[in-house]
Amino acid sequence: MDSNIVPKSNSSQGRLIVFCDGTWCGPEHGTRTNIQLLAEMTGIDVESVKGPREITDLSRQLRAKYFNGIACNYLSYGMGGPADNIERLCLDIYRYIAQWYEQETEIWLFGLGRGAYALRCVVGMINNCGIVKDSNDDLCNLVHRTYLSPCKNDKPSSAQSIDFRKRASWDVVTPIKLLVLLDTLGTIDPDTTGYATKSPTLRDEIIPSTVDKVLHACSIHDRFSLFQPCLATKAEHRASPEVHEVWFPGCHYDIGRQHCQFFPGSWLYCIPSMLTGNVEPNHVLSNVVICWILRFIAREFRSQGVFQDLHWQISFLKKSIRTASTRTGSGDAYGPARTLQYAPFGRVLSRLPLVSRIADKASFIIPLRDRRISDGAANVMRFDMSNQPGDEKSLADLAKVDPQRYPSRTYEDWKAWKNYTANAEEKKAILWVGGATSSPKNGSIPLRLEPAPTRSLDSLKSFASSSNGADDHASIASVL
Repeated sequence: MDSNIVPKSNSSQGRLIVFCDGTWCGPEHGTRTNIQLLAEMTGIDVESVKGPREITDLSRQLRAKYFNGIACNYLSYGMGGPADNIERLCLDIYRYIAQWYEQETEIWLFGLGRGAYALRCVVGMINNCGIVKDSNDDLCNLVHRTYLSPCKNDKPSSAQSIDFRKRASWDVVTPIKLLVLLDTLGTIDPDTTGYATKSPTLRDEIIPSTVDKVLHACSIHDRFSLFQPCLATKAEHRASPEVHEVWFPGCHYDIGRQHCQFFPGSWLYCIPSMLTGNVEPNHVLSNVVICWILRFIAREFRSQGVFQDLHWQISFLKKSIRTASTRTGSGDAYGPARTLQYAPFGRVLSRLPLVSRIADKASFIIPLRDRRISDGAANVMRFDMSNQPGDEKSLADLAKVDPQRYPSRTYEDWKAWKNYTANAEEKKAILWVGGATSSPKNGSIPLRLEPAPTRSLDSLKSFASSSNGADDHASIASVL
């Protein structure tokens, strides 16, 4: 047995934490996402190249593991290349949960993009077959095949599935206490009629009652048509799960804090990388998202013990949101002319007039489509509203969210739709970035910018250099 692995104990309730990063994410890809930061806050050494990226802390009754993002190239992504990788990832995560789960263990799941999609598939597997007591490969593979099956006998409500859960799985109704999703990307196929031979498929947007609380941060400004979000909701007439889905400003890579580069981070690609542009996330917007997550956890799980120095982390993040030197990234990197500089040797090619003119005409290279917020009651951050009386800075000002940098019309379309559907009281509501003039709904906590901590925070050091230093229309006050 590996010396780093601690056997299961017979102790009281503990927590089992899973972090699943997005495509092209992880230290090997030269990016440091919000998921990686959260993993580091638990004490996981994500930068380690030797051994598993996991931690067992019996003093905190905690076991946690970080799973790298799906590895594939740009071409294979568009051709469905991640399918097999997602299947393996789902099995690895389910097997890890089954291996270490004990009665009364709380499961917390955190995912970004395709990683969030994989976690939702794992949630479906648990809803279908439960958490098996024996984590052998054959049984875990059976759970996976049952989840993919369109047969009526394999549905969660079937007599066969109920009997399987009684015989093979732990007797627990809601094992997953927290599911945190950052802009879930994938396909929803309610009309699946045959066995899915590749990627697991979500049947609908419904999160099953095996989950207690759900946080989902969606991107307002992403326009890449292959990056359409899988929204989250609960079944009608059900009290659980408690779903908090908020639309945040920025593109997909801003929500997750993804540094996107065409070539791997290896020294072998040093020169090509220097000649190729990199997409940089907007750290102001990334900080808003992770601060929202941490404040929710601080409020709902007061004795959590998962994230170290939680309130210091939150204070640091809130200061960095208002720090003028915090980097605001590339903005929207889509569109032929914009994307050219991020292609191989793009910094050279984009300076050639002929190539630039051809790129301007080649709109088919990057299929673009504004996202649609179809629910008039959706929780959408009002990032264009100022902080508080006398404060001229809105989040749009702080993060430089303007039509030139973020040309998507999704937010404007939603506001126009809201203008026709909102009642008079909603239209009169004034929501400030730093504090609401009326009591926030759903127990939301207004943001107050306390002085930043004087001591440094180890888990935030790397992106400190970058930062330097559920309402139906949510401001930063109502989500932080």
